Amino acid sequence: MRWLYQLYGPKTKVSVDFYAPSLNKGEEHDAMYLDYYQREGHTLRWKFNGMKPNDVAVIGDLDETYSRDFLRALQVCDVPQFRPGQNCKSPKLFASTVVFESSPECVWKGRRWFHPDAMIGECVDHIGDTKLHPPTKRDRWDSHGTRLDGYGHEEDYSEYDAEVLADLNMKGQGPLWLPHEFRVEEGGEQISKNDEWYSPTAYHFHNFFMSVEEIRFKYSTYGHADSRALELPLRDIHDAGDLLLAVTCAEGNHTEKAERSFDSIPGTAKPIYYLNEEARRARHKLWQDIVSKDEEKNNVQTERTNSKSYWDSSKSAVLGLASGYGRQVYELFVGSL
Repeated sequence: MRWLYQLYGPKTKVSVDFYAPSLNKGEEHDAMYLDYYQREGHTLRWKFNGMKPNDVAVIGDLDETYSRDFLRALQVCDVPQFRPGQNCKSPKLFASTVVFESSPECVWKGRRWFHPDAMIGECVDHIGDTKLHPPTKRDRWDSHGTRLDGYGHEEDYSEYDAEVLADLNMKGQGPLWLPHEFRVEEGGEQISKNDEWYSPTAYHFHNFFMSVEEIRFKYSTYGHADSRALELPLRDIHDAGDLLLAVTCAEGNHTEKAERSFDSIPGTAKPIYYLNEEARRARHKLWQDIVSKDEEKNNVQTERTNSKSYWDSSKSAVLGLASGYGRQVYELFVGSL
């Protein structure tokens, strides 16, 4: 709790709830649905803590955060999605999020995440008015799980309009949103900075753990767990390649999917804390130590360099190449050989 108050401020009401699934083992075969059911508790807590229809609800994992400037803009600007009288069919406002993998020096190149997500309270389950926004149909017990086709899934409201609203002599309205729908359903606008780089408005500090044990615990226990996470080398955990990118980055081998360094991130919205080179160096050194120990334990043979790019002049041949491309493209080409 002390850590959460440091994160959100001493005047913020912080609540921590614990949830035990009521489903029997094996009753739910889609692991992500367990995550959906757990998130449904968010709106109950918001209601209990006094959220009103004119409040703004924000859902994000602990490693996802808006930039300070964007959060301030949401507080003080006239945001169309936060005006009263929403029909709630497309009410989301979500970030354009740069993804850091385990270190501020290990960054996905050209990839943007799309959380946290914000929405006006009048469109949120348990906060908004069900008379104005009648319930829709979903694939688990009618009111839980994923919206059915035609009932708001992927912004298709054809069946909802024809069956639910027509029976009530209503038009144009949408249903209230469950917490997991903030994250997985379409229906809103992604916002980046209005500059030449479309700079990010949020940051995803993915897997910024302090030990290999913490990483393995996460991947062996979270919503879509990997049963082999306790035994595989870090680089082989999780099919999405997140840890592989982070591990190779720690070894100084940046692939075409990664930025060459923190300094090479384009745009004008880098996280303020890591503008401090000492803070960047400390975190990156910790991550390198974690990777080194894991690779040694698992007898993984790697070639580590201190370079932040593909280029290693001590192992390079001199090539002559006439083209209309700049040096960076040439280095990428050579590094791919």
